[in-house]
Amino acid sequence: MKYNLSWVLKALITSGLLYYIFNNIPVSEIVPAIASARIHFFAIAFLLVLLMNYVASGRMKRLTDRQGMTVTRRRIFEINLIANFYGLFLPGSLAGGAVRWEKLYKTDKNGVGAFVAIIFNRFILTTATAATGVIFWALAGNYMSNRAAGLSLMGILAILLVLQGAMINRRIFPWVERSLEGKNRMPGIVRSKLRKLTLSLRQNRDLPLTSLLWLAALSFIEEFLGVVSYYFVSLAIGMEVSFVHLGWIRSCILIVTMLPISFSGFGVREGTLIALLAPYGVSGNVAVAFSLLLFARSLLMAGIGGVLETANLLFPTNRKAIEEP
Repeated sequence: MKYNLSWVLKALITSGLLYYIFNNIPVSEIVPAIASARIHFFAIAFLLVLLMNYVASGRMKRLTDRQGMTVTRRRIFEINLIANFYGLFLPGSLAGGAVRWEKLYKTDKNGVGAFVAIIFNRFILTTATAATGVIFWALAGNYMSNRAAGLSLMGILAILLVLQGAMINRRIFPWVERSLEGKNRMPGIVRSKLRKLTLSLRQNRDLPLTSLLWLAALSFIEEFLGVVSYYFVSLAIGMEVSFVHLGWIRSCILIVTMLPISFSGFGVREGTLIALLAPYGVSGNVAVAFSLLLFARSLLMAGIGGVLETANLLFPTNRKAIEEP
């Protein structure tokens, strides 16, 4: 009952935001902006997103290897694309983690390891997103006009760094492990699962510095490619906003659309872009057209994921061959 109510609320929020936006910005003003988009710039933006996903699969591969999993980089790349497909129907980007876990579990049967790898991967990527936003916001230099956005990004970054520190802290972990071993009213099956979880987390806690640097480097490469992709979408639509400003705006959009309050970020993404782009002289219709082109980029990714998922369902033997290490 609560699950159905949650979906209804998200549908109402999405439809309400879209109704407000399109009631104030006529579709007749948005369509010409999209129709005039330069396809070659959009194609470059799409190829950059594919490259981003390939870089992301390399980071995830390192984390799954740490958990003793045998999933291949090719399979992880495929799972990322399939998660984009299901993300069209699931509210918020966080729901994609459930899809990734299910696919990784079917591949390796290591549920706890897959869960830890996904959580740690999300922490690293979100931290890199916030850090990239702070860096570009500082480079932009408009501290007064964008103070709220910059302070929000810095606050989120600080929280994520504290949480990540807790995950790998050598003092906190022994206390957690002693709590699980000591006498308590926790059911045995729950204690067993939590013990496996802490054991898997310990693998990440003991990551050598070189591995942490590689994970950070891959994350920032992915973020930089994402900013470049945003810039080419802006070129496609003729939007005159500098690369540096789009860098911190992208971080804000990604963090806001992570919240599971709408479907595929609709309404939230458009409204946020209208607010953030207005100081740069970007009209509402151009901001919405920019948002829809960003979604079109994601839609193409989802289409590839849908084809791969269909192939997996129709030809499971081929999928098993791909999953072999």
